Amino acid sequence: MRDILFFLAYMIFMEPRYFFYVSSIDHVFRLMMYFTLMVLLIFYLFFWKYPKRAKVTIFVILYHIYLVGVTISKGGAVSDIRVDAVIFVGLTILTEVVANENPSFFFHGLLYLLIGYLFLNFLSIVFFPKGLYSTQYFSTNYFLGYDNQNVNIMLPALVLAVGRKKYNIRFSKILLCITLFLDLFAVLTFRSGASMVVIALMLLLSLPMFSNKTKFFNSTNYFILNMVMFFGIVVFRMQELFRFLIVDILGKDLTLTGRTYIWDRAWYFIKKNPIFGYGVESYIYRGAKMNLPAVYPAGLHAHDRYIETLYRGGVILLVVYIFILLFFVIGSSKNKESEIAKVLTVGIFVYLTGMLTEFYKYSYLFFPMLLMGELSGQIDIGLRQKHHVLDYLLSKLKIRSAH
Repeated sequence: MRDILFFLAYMIFMEPRYFFYVSSIDHVFRLMMYFTLMVLLIFYLFFWKYPKRAKVTIFVILYHIYLVGVTISKGGAVSDIRVDAVIFVGLTILTEVVANENPSFFFHGLLYLLIGYLFLNFLSIVFFPKGLYSTQYFSTNYFLGYDNQNVNIMLPALVLAVGRKKYNIRFSKILLCITLFLDLFAVLTFRSGASMVVIALMLLLSLPMFSNKTKFFNSTNYFILNMVMFFGIVVFRMQELFRFLIVDILGKDLTLTGRTYIWDRAWYFIKKNPIFGYGVESYIYRGAKMNLPAVYPAGLHAHDRYIETLYRGGVILLVVYIFILLFFVIGSSKNKESEIAKVLTVGIFVYLTGMLTEFYKYSYLFFPMLLMGELSGQIDIGLRQKHHVLDYLLSKLKIRSAH
């Protein structure tokens, strides 16, 4: 019964993009989201038996409280950020509860849900090759939305499928193959450069030759590398060094399909209000404000997570966001030899790499994955208790004999 409730809660918060545009279904999902969050908050604050709360969860809540406040003060798109806050806060709290109550659910119920979404997306691509529906800004959308945004389901599904394989849980090879097929089919259909890089990086860095060498391939070094890439590509524009990848392999130009122009416009406004930011603005207002020529993307967001965080909430929100990342780095570094920490470290680095050129507005499981990294030690113990009882008992004996 408990796992069924967990499954339903994840399904409610992770409303597929197609349902956003079916008003009757979307209305039901919104009502269920608010109700589920209310129940979760009451349970989490007053009835949960674990006295210690995860730092990532606390800071995710602070992140969205501040962002809602700034948006209200600036007269922005309050309804949009309200829904976003409900989704991301709800999923983060839910993930902390699951991590403590039944961490194996991540590799069963949650993975099954993500594969189910990917399969429905696969069917929408096969039966509606020109798109399941269109919006004002994107003409070709499928069950999970516009091509780049599919990564928000594809990547977490691949992370969990690889993690399941690492723990040698039954049918892990079959589920990994299914996930790979569905991911690659979508990526090759969309021909999205960002999506191709994300999936390719995830597959490459999950190989034992990389993931098992934690002295070099760990969350600290990945975070430093991500910052170097941010300053090199986004700030100092050293794309010429990656011409072979951007132009020759991905077939893009060195402006990254107009993203450099968007970054310039975003920096222009950030410099005018660097401390507090502008909050969340409607697409129509944001597009008019950016005022980019029609040949460029509309600039509905900054196409970079760090820049968009600065734009929305200024230095204050960026500091909160950096703290969330650091809590992940600290937690996963302490448990870097555990299989869950290894796969999450790769997954988050790949996600952050994709976020250098995309904001991924509906990155449902980004904050939950960061939280899982902070809690990777107890998740690993819970998984080994259930799936590797002998290994778990032997590790306990070793610890006792050492004392």
